[in-house]
Amino acid sequence: MLCHLAAFARVVAAVLRGAAEGRPPSDTELYGRELSAEEAALTDLDAINESVRQEYQALSYAEALAFWRAMHADALAQLARLTDERLAAPAPPYPTSWAREHLADVVTALTSHYAGHMAH
Repeated sequence: MLCHLAAFARVVAAVLRGAAEGRPPSDTELYGRELSAEEAALTDLDAINESVRQEYQALSYAEALAFWRAMHADALAQLARLTDERLAAPAPPYPTSWAREHLADVVTALTSHYAGHMAH
């Protein structure tokens, strides 16, 4: 679960970094590495989550916790770079499965995702 949340936080941090720097994030920023053509074509959420699970399944609890802490901290750091005006502006259209109306909605998606998993 920690790796799942960390991967989500990494995407959010990358989107926010790209917005702060006025550029689209790279696959490495979004996903930790370049994706294969097959991975890039995935649209099914369960398949995406399974891919993340497989990628990080060998991590120990301590490693998974460190991964999540680092990605969460990066998301917070990128958020701090953005003004309220920028956060209220339209969100970028990438990655396509993450498109939101406003940039702030990307952050809300992260916190809602955390809350949803904590409830279980």
